[in-house]
Amino acid sequence: MSTENTDLLLKDSSLYSRSIKVITRNKGFGKFFIIPFVLNIVILIVVFYFSYTWFDSWFSSIFSGTAWYMTLIRVLLRPVLMVLLIIAMILAYSITGCIITAPFNDSFI
Repeated sequence: MSTENTDLLLKDSSLYSRSIKVITRNKGFGKFFIIPFVLNIVILIVVFYFSYTWFDSWFSSIFSGTAWYMTLIRVLLRPVLMVLLIIAMILAYSITGCIITAPFNDSFI
């Protein structure tokens, strides 16, 4: 890692600690942090729940059967597909959030 990258990383880390200090000192700012944070967590949980129920029914219909190889496929493939579902869900959520907040971002130039 170059010195320039290390300096940038340290500067970013100090900004996080400074922003937490500002939020804790000024109690009025807490609602601008807590409400969106809780709302985002609720949205992610709801999206994950509906994605999982759809995925579970789809997966069970495709890999149905009582043969030993179908059981093996279900046991090996389900965790892999669940991890991929979680990664895809978080990626889609992040991209959507970036698109929505893009007009409000500050320029770094």
